[in-house]
Amino acid sequence: MSISLPRVFSSLLVCFSLLLVPARAEALSTDKAPDIAAIPTGLPADQTNALLKQLADLAALRSAFGGAQANYNSTPRTGIVVGSAQEANLNSKIAAVNQARAAYISAVRKFNRDVAKAVAAERRRYIRMMSDYTHRLDWGKEKKDRVDVALNKLAPEGDENATPTMVRDVWTRMFARESDKDLAAAAAAGDGPGFPGMGTQSRQDCAVFALANASGVPYGLVAASATDLIKHAEWRPAADQAAPEQSFSRRGLNGGEVIIMAETLGQATVVPSTDFPKTLQAGHRILISVVPSDGDMDSAHEVVLAKTFKHGGETWFAVMDSNQAPDQRLYLNARELNTILWENGVVFQPEPNRTAPLLR
Repeated sequence: MSISLPRVFSSLLVCFSLLLVPARAEALSTDKAPDIAAIPTGLPADQTNALLKQLADLAALRSAFGGAQANYNSTPRTGIVVGSAQEANLNSKIAAVNQARAAYISAVRKFNRDVAKAVAAERRRYIRMMSDYTHRLDWGKEKKDRVDVALNKLAPEGDENATPTMVRDVWTRMFARESDKDLAAAAAAGDGPGFPGMGTQSRQDCAVFALANASGVPYGLVAASATDLIKHAEWRPAADQAAPEQSFSRRGLNGGEVIIMAETLGQATVVPSTDFPKTLQAGHRILISVVPSDGDMDSAHEVVLAKTFKHGGETWFAVMDSNQAPDQRLYLNARELNTILWENGVVFQPEPNRTAPLLR
């Protein structure tokens, strides 16, 4: 960096100024890199491999940034005069840190965009395969169109900034409220179809239990339909299709499969959380995916909202959770629900004078 002085100043005065004016070094950037997105499971192998290569490149850029930062940290930063070789050296190291930081941040942002694009493309592929499958079923056009709308409407929802600790805290409070008589009384006087209760799960079949609870159809019939669905699910690995009952017991159902199953048993509609109260007031149970009680943000657990009510000036919900005994009631308010919510809700409505068929 240079300073501008009139030419009439003598060289002695210039040297004197260099001794007294403090150095004005380049500014060290403090920009923060965003968190690196996780590579989701289930992507095609070529996309996964390409993203893994980007992760390796990110690690190299992060290492280069760390090296530039360490080089800067080891450089004296006091007692440096403007225009000196020491100042030029310091500024060059600051520039190197800033450049390495910017390169790393840019690469992280691109990686996150690529992950989002891959997820969106895979979601479209899944929706296309599921839609093609339901359009081959012996269903009417209205039913097939309703599935298409629901599949495309289902989307993530809830607090993006929720942490595992926040999620576990919500579940802890829910479990502690089981004996709260005031909440139980408020829930009993609230709106909604109530609690049929189909039993307690012992495997990863929460979605099947949730569908049974929402529809009032016995668990065995729902499980039989789920088995038949996975047997013909082209979007699933061949191993899942070959052992469908073990598959849904071990891995559960995804959101699109829940929609198809709900439509098999009756009618399925996707609603945002803002519509949960009025949907329950209309007498319809809502299947929702939530982050489980262990706070694992990469997995989902299917439960049913059975009632809504007011308590302490807030909107509350009564939850049916197949991890609990059929007669156990869980309660949470709207803020807590937003903390653990995974995606939109799926509303089940029965079709009058119709027996739910197995999928073929």
